Amino acid sequence: MHSNKIAFIIQGMKLTKTKALCTALCATLLLGQLAPLAAEAAEVATSPAADYNLNFGWKFKKSNSFPLAAAIEDTKFRNRAFYDVKFKDKSWETVSVPHAVNAGDSFDNAILDAGEQGLFRGFMFYRKWITVPQSDAGKKFFIEFEAVRQTVYLYVNGRFAGYSQVSHHTSEFDITDMLREGENSIVAAVLKWCDGTYLEDQDKFRLSGIFRDVYVLSRPEKHIGNYRITAEPDGSLKFGMLKVTVKGADAKIRLYDKDKLICEGEASDGGSFEHTVGDVKLWSAEDPYLYRIEIETDSELIGERIGFREVCIRDGVLQVNGRQIGRASCR
Repeated sequence: MHSNKIAFIIQGMKLTKTKALCTALCATLLLGQLAPLAAEAAEVATSPAADYNLNFGWKFKKSNSFPLAAAIEDTKFRNRAFYDVKFKDKSWETVSVPHAVNAGDSFDNAILDAGEQGLFRGFMFYRKWITVPQSDAGKKFFIEFEAVRQTVYLYVNGRFAGYSQVSHHTSEFDITDMLREGENSIVAAVLKWCDGTYLEDQDKFRLSGIFRDVYVLSRPEKHIGNYRITAEPDGSLKFGMLKVTVKGADAKIRLYDKDKLICEGEASDGGSFEHTVGDVKLWSAEDPYLYRIEIETDSELIGERIGFREVCIRDGVLQVNGRQIGRASCR
C-alpha cells in the first residue's frame, strides 16, 4: 500500500441476487457498514485508518433529570445547554471509550433479580475537544461511532449534527461544514432506550454508553462514498463472475489470488468493472478461500477480501456450491 494514501479494509457479504430458485451469495459493501466475511479477512489490513482517534479524554456525566428535551427544542437554554461550547464541564469525570456506563453498577443479587430495572437508565453525556490543523483545510470530515447503546444525539461546536439509534452498528456523520480550524467541541448525548431497542431485544444486560471506538476520518473532496462488489460463480461453478461498482470517484480495480495479479481495469464514477475469473476457487465453510481486491483512486487505496460462493435451493434441497447441506436438529 502507498504510504501517502489512506488505507481501508472492510469485509462484507450479503444475499443480493436470485436466479430461478438459486440465490448467489455475493460480497457486498457500503462504506461505513461492516460485516465479517471470514476470519482470514482480518489479515488484509487495519480498518479503517483514523486521522483523529477520539477514544481518550472525554468529559462524562450521567443524570436522571438533565433537561435534554428543553435543551434541544428551546434556544433560550443555549448558553447553559450541555452542547454549548461555553458549557462548564470541569466537574465532570474523565473517561475513555470504549465505555460501558453500567459496568460501575452493583451487580448484587438484588440487581440481578431486577434485571434491566436495576441498572442505570438515565441520560449519559460525553464532551470532548479536538484540534483541526490548517493543513486539513479542503478535506471532508466524517466522525465514526462504531457502537453506541442505545441512541445518540451528536453536536459539533454547539450545532446539532445528527442522530442515530443503531446500537451495534457504525454510525457515521458528515461534520465537514461544522468544523473550523483550531479547537472544536464534540458532544454526544446518549439515551439507554428508544423504539429501536425492541428490534434488538435479546436475553442480556444492555450495557449503555459509547462501547466501541470513536474516530474522525479526513478524506479528499472527491472520494469513493459507496462501492459494491459482487462475486458469484456461473452455472457450471467453474468460472467466477466479478463486478465492482464505485460511486464518488473514478477508480482502478485489481484482483489478486494471494500475491498473483488476476486482472485489472478501471471503473468510472457510477460505473462498473466486470471480469470473468477462470478456474475459480470457491468459498465454503470447509475451505474458506478468499481473493483480494484493491480499489485505488488518486488519493486513497481501499482493500477487501472476497469469496465466490453459490447458495441455492434445487428440488427442495438447500445446496452450497452444488452440494447438499447436511441437516441438523436443535433440541
